[in-house]
Amino acid sequence: MGKLLAIAFLVGGGWWAWQHDLVPLPAELREPTPAFAAYARFSEYLAYDQYGNARRLASHGAVRSVQIRELRGRRNTTRAISSQPLTKDDKEWARKGEIRAVAHELVSETTSRDGRTATIVALARVCWSKTGCETHQHDVEVCFAKEEWKVCNFRESEAPPVDLATR
Repeated sequence: MGKLLAIAFLVGGGWWAWQHDLVPLPAELREPTPAFAAYARFSEYLAYDQYGNARRLASHGAVRSVQIRELRGRRNTTRAISSQPLTKDDKEWARKGEIRAVAHELVSETTSRDGRTATIVALARVCWSKTGCETHQHDVEVCFAKEEWKVCNFRESEAPPVDLATR
């Protein structure tokens, strides 16, 4: 009876420690912050050429990023929005095929003192049907405006080749 009571005490203590965050959760099990979740949705909308949805999650300078991408034309079609033949750069996008998956990895996230602005550095990995995967670094500023998180500034740059599965 004493052993059973000791085991019950250990299990109960472990559960209490887990519930009160005394046992740290692994990074892959943690819930993303609302700011990172807004950025991830925005980034996926851009990757899949859903500019209207991306524009709804953008404000300030990020709206310009969406407009520039939209004016370049949709990448997954044979003709641009203006019905003109695709340029050399557009044909490069068409050669890659369709997007199969988009994954995000948080590199760093800092929040302002008032908690209304977050600066995020993340790696976005886009996997294509024909050419494999490529990784981009996103430097993003996310702001809390009108009761929701919106992407205020968005900058995409080439990242060195990194395998997200091994990080």
